[in-house]
Amino acid sequence: MVFLGTSDRLADRGPVNLWSHKRVDPVWNYKEGQIISVNAFSNCEEVELYLNNKSLGTRKMKDFQNRTITWEVPFEKGMLMAIAKNNGEEVAEYKLITTGSPARIIAEIDRKSLKADRQDLAHIFLKICDEAGNTIYTAENEITCEITGPVKLLGMEDSNPSNIEDYKDNRQHAFHGKLLIYLQSADKSGHITVRLSSDGLQGATVDFDVLQ
Repeated sequence: MVFLGTSDRLADRGPVNLWSHKRVDPVWNYKEGQIISVNAFSNCEEVELYLNNKSLGTRKMKDFQNRTITWEVPFEKGMLMAIAKNNGEEVAEYKLITTGSPARIIAEIDRKSLKADRQDLAHIFLKICDEAGNTIYTAENEITCEITGPVKLLGMEDSNPSNIEDYKDNRQHAFHGKLLIYLQSADKSGHITVRLSSDGLQGATVDFDVLQ
C-alpha cells in the first residue's frame, strides 16, 4: 500500500525518530507555487512521486528513519501520484487531485431491498463532490435527510470526534466530505425514497424497497 498526505507546515518539528508524527491531510489544494510538504506512507521498499505525470524522483524507505518519505514540492494544480515499488516492480499507487468547490451530493446504498421485519438495516454512503465528481476532503456542508416510506432513520454519522450535534435527527454536517446514514426497516412493505439536500449543492435521491 501507499498513501499520500500533504501539509503546508515545513518548519522543523523536533527530532525525527520512529515515534515522530506529522499532521497531514490527503488534499492537493494550495496556493500556486507554495512549497508543500508531501509525505508518502508505505509498506513497500521505495516510492516514486509524480506531479502532473512528471516524475519528482524515487526515494527509498530505508533512508527515512521515521518511515515517512518526504518531498518539498511547489504546488501546481492537477494530480499528485505516488507509485510504490518492490524490487523495482510497481505494486501500489495513490492519487491526490486538486478539487473544485462543493457542487453536488453523491450517494450510494449498500442494499437493493430490506425485509419488513423491523430489524433489517441499510447504509447510505454520502460524499460531497465538485462538478467532476471528486470528493472534497474539506467539505463540511450540513446535509438534510428526508424519507418517504416505511423505514426509520437511526442516525447520521460524520465520524467527527468533536461533533456534538444530535446523532438521531435528520440534519448533520459532513466531515472530510463524507457522511454515513443508517436506516432500519419497519414492519410494512413499500417503496422508499430518501432525499438528501444541502444549501447550494445539487441534491441526491436514493430509492429502494422494503419487502415482506
